[in-house]
Amino acid sequence: MGLIAAQDLAREIVRRVEPLIVEGVTELELERDVLRLGRELGSDAPWTTPTTRIGIGTTVCHPAFPMQDRAAVLGDTVIIDVNPVLDGWLGDYCESFVVGADSEADALVAAVREIQLAMIELVVPGMPASELYAIGAALVAERNLKVLDLLDNFGHSQDSAFAAHGFIDSTNHAPMWGGWTVEPQLGRHGRGAKFEEIIWLAPGRSPVVV
Repeated sequence: MGLIAAQDLAREIVRRVEPLIVEGVTELELERDVLRLGRELGSDAPWTTPTTRIGIGTTVCHPAFPMQDRAAVLGDTVIIDVNPVLDGWLGDYCESFVVGADSEADALVAAVREIQLAMIELVVPGMPASELYAIGAALVAERNLKVLDLLDNFGHSQDSAFAAHGFIDSTNHAPMWGGWTVEPQLGRHGRGAKFEEIIWLAPGRSPVVV
């Protein structure tokens, strides 16, 4: 229940920041908005820096790289990745958006979301993380997209600790039980997009999106 509450809070932060994604807004401004909304909604300090990338910045979506004073222009993709803490539980949720309308950007965002949903549908509780990685890699190749994640993974274990059971990558054969993120970050032609959900995997049950 703690993980569910933290993830509900993360979704609400993204829901409230979406109307602020307009032409001219900067990565730094969106970062401040995410942090402000988290405080207003009762979050403790985030467990890692939120990521609010715009345009070419969406090709590197990692909190180790500080947000920039990069302003959005029409047709940019925007990634909002939030990480609130609530009563010791770690929320982790991400959506991608397009400033205005742009057919190529819209298609990229839709394709990344489609891949994420397919991975969630195909995961089997207890399967090795490396097997889900292989599924994701095949889906990415079919759509001629590029994996942009700096560690070449599609997610990690997540509950009250970050990545205690490792990452969804080609080398991690740990069985997937409990909470895991599914978060493909993909791109083409100088644009990136990312979606993230936490799934819960339990014996004898279908995967549940938290």
